Amino acid sequence: MMTASSGIFPLLFWVVVARAAVGGTGPGNTGLAQAIPSDPAVPGTNRWGNLVINRLHLQAPNSMLEFAETPDQRTVWNFPGSDWAAVRSILEKAALSARQMEEISLPARRVVSRTGLALMPSLEFLLSLSPASRQVIHEELGRHDANPDHRKPLLIFGDFEEWVKGSGLSGMQRDLVRSLLWRKGNLSAFSDLSALVERAASSQEVVEARRFMTRRHSYLVRVSAPTPASRTQFVAYWSAGGRNPDALPLLDALSGVAGRDSVDLALLLPPLARERLYSFPALKDAVAGRLPDCHWTSLNFFGMKPEPYYLDSRVSFLELMQGYTEVRNPSELGDLVCFVSAEGAVLHTCVHVADDLVFTKNGQSLFSPWLIMRRGEVEDIYRPAGATSVRILRLKEAGGAP
Repeated sequence: MMTASSGIFPLLFWVVVARAAVGGTGPGNTGLAQAIPSDPAVPGTNRWGNLVINRLHLQAPNSMLEFAETPDQRTVWNFPGSDWAAVRSILEKAALSARQMEEISLPARRVVSRTGLALMPSLEFLLSLSPASRQVIHEELGRHDANPDHRKPLLIFGDFEEWVKGSGLSGMQRDLVRSLLWRKGNLSAFSDLSALVERAASSQEVVEARRFMTRRHSYLVRVSAPTPASRTQFVAYWSAGGRNPDALPLLDALSGVAGRDSVDLALLLPPLARERLYSFPALKDAVAGRLPDCHWTSLNFFGMKPEPYYLDSRVSFLELMQGYTEVRNPSELGDLVCFVSAEGAVLHTCVHVADDLVFTKNGQSLFSPWLIMRRGEVEDIYRPAGATSVRILRLKEAGGAP
């Protein structure tokens, strides 16, 4: 992700875009005032055809786990730069019971170092926390890189039972996860991998617990052509004004059999998205120690080959300022959906595909795959991270027009 730490470029970018935006100062072009979500989708003809959408869950293969941090055998809460008085204040804010406070205050539960203080709560203590207390503590832990599973917890979309189905977790592990969920914005979150490891009955359960933390939510989508009368619009939409020429042979074939055949959405996407969708990054994707992120993914969407320089935040923002213009709605294949903080920092970019579906990579790590998600679901990830507005950018034509 690209955050405010990228310096002046995020804020400068939105000042420039606001001045050059389509429609001047009309709705959707009022600086940072536009609240999530932006204007509704464009009504009218369904130019992208008919979509059949089914939920999908991905997990990293076992071979990737060697690149993941080894979890602690017991739960550790790290409070960098804090002493016991400061940590106690946090626990009091979490409204622990007298008995809970007494247990967590035991000297045996504390580890003091030069960097701060850590607590080692028992599994029984974790299970005794109320949802409200757990949320207060976990949100505080998530402020520190020393607590990676709290800072970037596993986010659970939709029904919990559907989410864990096929995950590989045992019945005991599912019950434990359910008992330790907390709320992060509109979503349920899970951070207690160490609790799963501690309770594991076998080495295989440890492996499945670690794989579960890589579980991600996406969709399988089938596309079929609309009525013959809409053939021209259908082909024009997916060929994206000539930016996606590889799709033309398949589009011609589909548009001749409206309603009688369908294809996987991935086959209609440009080469990069078609190749990467539903996959995790490989080590060979790293350039100078950096893996592809959301901006690299978005800016390379129509590229014949991925350009590594988009991993540089300065280059990315220069491209956004010079190559894109702001529009009111994501209505063309390849429009960029940008989630922006109140300070003007671009927290995330993803690519509009069709309807409310976007092509997205939510993070830079090896365990952030390329996905198809609903735009509102991506919002649920980045609103708690500080996103307060959504801006839509469209690639300019060679002559400079959108």
